[in-house]
Amino acid sequence: MGSYPLGEARWKIAFICLDMAMAEGMPIPDPKSVSGETLFDQRWALSLLEIVMKRLRFEYEAAERLAVYEELKPSLTTERGATNYETLAKALKMEPASARSAVHRLRKRFRELFREEVSATVNDPAEVDDEMHAVIAALGRL
Repeated sequence: MGSYPLGEARWKIAFICLDMAMAEGMPIPDPKSVSGETLFDQRWALSLLEIVMKRLRFEYEAAERLAVYEELKPSLTTERGATNYETLAKALKMEPASARSAVHRLRKRFRELFREEVSATVNDPAEVDDEMHAVIAALGRL
């Protein structure tokens, strides 16, 4: 092995495959209407969101439940109480209570993955909550 630029530090590199279908559905910040810093924050937040969604999709795909994921995914962006569990249950061929539980698990797992990804971007674990709020605020400005 060759030497590392910072002594014994080892760099971890990850290659991310971008899902163009997902990217096409995301709003693109308009560089003319926002400051450079805001534009950077928004694009970074969208990238982080895309990574989380890819991880979540991969987990369902690995469990051979991709069709379930595709049915549940819209529930991530609906207001609480706006999901029609009867319709969702029919599509998933399960009881409405089971559909409600499936949505709850999906949302919970999304939050866990989101927190993990944000945690990887900060030096101090005490900064995670503030950084999560910053990412959410950047997405809210889209």
